[in-house]
Amino acid sequence: MVQYFASWGIYQYGNRIPFFPNQMNFAQITHVHYAFIDVTAACAVASLDAYADFDVVYPELGMSWDTPHKGNIGAFRILRERHPHVHLAFSLGGWTKSRYFSGCAADDAKRAKLVRSAVAFTRQHDFDGIDVDWEYPVCCGESDPPNQVRDDDWDNYVLLLRELRAALDEASPAKHMELTIAMGMNPRVSGAAPRAELGAILDAVNLMTYDYNGAWLPFTAHNAPLYADPAGVAAGGHPEFNIDWGVSLWLQSVAASKLVLGMPAYGRGWVGAASEYVDGSGPVAGTYEEGLVSFYDIQANYVGNP
Repeated sequence: MVQYFASWGIYQYGNRIPFFPNQMNFAQITHVHYAFIDVTAACAVASLDAYADFDVVYPELGMSWDTPHKGNIGAFRILRERHPHVHLAFSLGGWTKSRYFSGCAADDAKRAKLVRSAVAFTRQHDFDGIDVDWEYPVCCGESDPPNQVRDDDWDNYVLLLRELRAALDEASPAKHMELTIAMGMNPRVSGAAPRAELGAILDAVNLMTYDYNGAWLPFTAHNAPLYADPAGVAAGGHPEFNIDWGVSLWLQSVAASKLVLGMPAYGRGWVGAASEYVDGSGPVAGTYEEGLVSFYDIQANYVGNP
């Protein structure tokens, strides 16, 4: 059971409720993925928020200003001591920080530099592994500003992951450091991925089985539909945009024991619509972002309300 922790989750903005490391239910999870760590234009890994990552103090965990390891990452190191079954990794990239993966992975020297930097960050902050979140090779990622993309991105991604695997093994011969990726479920992503090759290299593939639909579409539809719905396809939806399609595809090439099914702890919403597969007039205000409603917001303000 993998739970992502967003570094910015500790802040109050919009209507969101801050969430802190010690609020996680460690008895029910096996892995924490700390999101996100940047890939810079210089092909190095870097913190996106030094205060959140390394400086914020949690007195309830025994921290003080002179504690050697502070911040969210220090908190998770303390919490892992209390819950030794938990595996702590950092997630590299993400939707907004995948701009330079392509260029770094394509060049031998730049790729080697990124590998060295990632492994050094792992060792320096006592992580148990790396979760690479390149969104996405070849196509379909952020456009403002646009990601670098190349036609040979998938080949270079495989090279990057193989070199990361080898470097992690060399740096930690006595303890296996896990290497995983987050995988987009768009057919242009999962459908193009070298699935068997990835499965052979990785400890796990975290399937991003969510965000199939949202207020970027005119019509209402489920955030994470289990199966294709002919009514949804008739309304303009993609027949492959469902969990069953993506999981079935990956099971053809990768053992089920290496596939992690994603589950969103939030909903997607529209206004001006009262049923599924009809046009709305725009996104719901959201908890802290237009169109996105957090789980606790759904519980408090939507469940049971017409």
